[in-house]
Amino acid sequence: MKYLLASALVLTSGVAHSFCMEPTAPRVSVFAVEPSAPFCLSGFKYSGKHSCSRYDLDRYKSEVEDFIRQMTEYGTEAQAAARKYATEAQDYAVCRANSAVEEYNSAFK
Repeated sequence: MKYLLASALVLTSGVAHSFCMEPTAPRVSVFAVEPSAPFCLSGFKYSGKHSCSRYDLDRYKSEVEDFIRQMTEYGTEAQAAARKYATEAQDYAVCRANSAVEEYNSAFK
Protein backbone atom coordinates (compact mmCIF):
# COMPACT_ATOMS: atom_id res chain seq x y z
CA MET A 1 0.00 0.00 0.00
CA LYS A 2 2.88 2.36 0.83
CA TYR A 3 4.41 1.74 -2.59
CA LEU A 4 1.14 2.37 -4.38
CA LEU A 5 0.68 5.72 -2.63
CA ALA A 6 4.28 6.72 -3.29
CA SER A 7 3.94 5.75 -6.95
CA ALA A 8 0.78 7.82 -7.29
CA LEU A 9 2.51 10.85 -5.76
CA VAL A 10 5.49 10.51 -8.10
CA LEU A 11 3.28 10.14 -11.15
CA THR A 12 1.20 13.20 -10.34
CA SER A 13 3.86 15.46 -8.86
CA GLY A 14 5.16 16.62 -12.26
CA VAL A 15 1.76 17.55 -13.62
CA ALA A 16 0.24 20.90 -12.79
CA HIS A 17 -3.25 20.66 -11.38
CA SER A 18 -5.51 23.65 -11.73
CA PHE A 19 -9.15 23.64 -10.90
CA CYS A 20 -11.00 26.54 -12.43
CA MET A 21 -14.50 27.20 -11.18
CA GLU A 22 -16.71 28.65 -13.89
CA PRO A 23 -18.92 31.39 -12.45
CA THR A 24 -22.66 31.12 -12.56
CA ALA A 25 -24.76 33.99 -13.81
CA PRO A 26 -26.20 36.04 -10.98
CA ARG A 27 -29.85 35.94 -10.11
CA VAL A 28 -31.34 38.97 -8.50
CA SER A 29 -35.03 38.74 -7.86
CA VAL A 30 -37.44 41.52 -7.18
CA PHE A 31 -40.64 40.96 -5.26
CA ALA A 32 -41.94 44.50 -5.63
CA VAL A 33 -45.33 45.00 -7.21
CA GLU A 34 -46.02 48.32 -8.85
CA PRO A 35 -48.88 49.96 -6.98
CA SER A 36 -52.12 50.68 -8.78
CA ALA A 37 -53.72 54.07 -8.50
CA PRO A 38 -56.80 54.06 -6.30
CA PHE A 39 -60.14 53.97 -8.08
CA CYS A 40 -60.93 57.47 -6.85
CA LEU A 41 -58.23 58.78 -9.26
CA SER A 42 -59.63 57.00 -12.33
CA GLY A 43 -61.19 60.10 -13.89
CA PHE A 44 -58.44 62.54 -12.87
CA LYS A 45 -56.57 62.23 -16.17
CA TYR A 46 -59.60 63.48 -18.11
CA SER A 47 -61.34 65.87 -15.74
CA GLY A 48 -58.54 67.03 -13.45
CA LYS A 49 -60.79 66.17 -10.49
CA HIS A 50 -60.82 63.25 -8.10
CA SER A 51 -62.87 61.99 -5.20
CA CYS A 52 -59.98 60.70 -3.08
CA SER A 53 -59.71 61.34 0.62
CA ARG A 54 -56.44 62.58 2.08
CA TYR A 55 -55.96 59.07 3.49
CA ASP A 56 -56.30 57.49 0.02
CA LEU A 57 -53.78 59.91 -1.48
CA ASP A 58 -51.31 59.50 1.39
CA ARG A 59 -51.55 55.71 1.23
CA TYR A 60 -51.00 55.72 -2.54
CA LYS A 61 -48.03 58.07 -2.18
CA SER A 62 -46.55 55.79 0.47
CA GLU A 63 -47.00 52.74 -1.78
CA VAL A 64 -45.29 54.53 -4.67
CA GLU A 65 -42.40 55.60 -2.43
CA ASP A 66 -42.01 52.02 -1.16
CA PHE A 67 -42.01 50.73 -4.73
CA ILE A 68 -39.35 53.25 -5.76
CA ARG A 69 -37.21 52.25 -2.76
CA GLN A 70 -37.54 48.55 -3.60
CA MET A 71 -36.65 49.15 -7.25
CA THR A 72 -33.65 51.24 -6.22
CA GLU A 73 -32.49 48.40 -3.95
CA TYR A 74 -33.02 45.96 -6.82
CA GLY A 75 -30.86 48.10 -9.10
CA THR A 76 -28.12 48.33 -6.47
CA GLU A 77 -28.17 44.57 -5.86
CA ALA A 78 -28.13 43.86 -9.60
CA GLN A 79 -25.12 46.13 -10.10
CA ALA A 80 -23.24 44.45 -7.25
CA ALA A 81 -24.08 40.99 -8.60
CA ALA A 82 -22.94 42.00 -12.09
CA ARG A 83 -19.63 43.37 -10.76
CA LYS A 84 -19.06 40.18 -8.75
CA TYR A 85 -19.87 38.02 -11.78
CA ALA A 86 -17.53 40.05 -14.02
CA THR A 87 -14.70 39.64 -11.51
CA GLU A 88 -15.34 35.90 -11.20
CA ALA A 89 -15.51 35.54 -14.99
CA GLN A 90 -12.21 37.35 -15.37
CA ASP A 91 -10.62 35.16 -12.68
CA TYR A 92 -11.98 32.08 -14.45
CA ALA A 93 -10.54 33.16 -17.80
CA VAL A 94 -7.12 33.78 -16.24
CA CYS A 95 -7.27 30.43 -14.44
CA ARG A 96 -8.12 28.57 -17.65
CA ALA A 97 -5.35 30.36 -19.55
CA ASN A 98 -2.85 29.58 -16.78
CA SER A 99 -3.99 25.97 -16.74
CA ALA A 100 -3.40 25.68 -20.49
CA VAL A 101 0.08 27.20 -20.11
CA GLU A 102 0.90 24.85 -17.23
CA GLU A 103 -0.26 21.85 -19.25
CA TYR A 104 1.74 22.98 -22.26
CA ASN A 105 4.88 23.57 -20.17
CA SER A 106 4.55 20.22 -18.41
CA ALA A 107 4.63 18.47 -21.78
CA PHE A 108 8.18 19.72 -22.36
CA LYS A 109 9.70 18.82 -18.99
